[in-house]
Amino acid sequence: TVRVKPQAIQGKKDTRHSQALDSQQNPIQCKDMVKIIDGPFAAKKNEEEKQGEIKHVYRSWVFVYSRKHVENSGMLVCKARHLLLIGARAGSTRNELPTMNRLGMSSPNPFQSPRHNGSATPAHSSSQSVSGYSVGGKTPNHVGM
Repeated sequence: TVRVKPQAIQGKKDTRHSQALDSQQNPIQCKDMVKIIDGPFAAKKNEEEKQGEIKHVYRSWVFVYSRKHVENSGMLVCKARHLLLIGARAGSTRNELPTMNRLGMSSPNPFQSPRHNGSATPAHSSSQSVSGYSVGGKTPNHVGM
């Protein structure tokens, strides 16, 4: 048995936005439809190509649900490079939005502003206090300001 403190228990890890790259370097993520073109689940002679919906992505491994696959309730685990995104154009990237740099404008960056001085107080300010540590009381040997 493993003993875990209640503080160490965390919620479920959010992997909905995890991505991998398919055989044509298209980004694939959960709920995408893919076709299996290589690997152990690829179509053999006189067989229809398997395709399905991505349920989970873990690094380069992709969990695909295919209705045509009878074993393991239709779940397949494939390498991402063995898949091809259905409906992807050759050499295109999805969710491509025009950026301000393409329009000839620069993005507003506060660190590039000439009025930005780095921090609110300079490093050698007289308002900073001297640090020390307590020698008695409830918290001995604790560093403070």
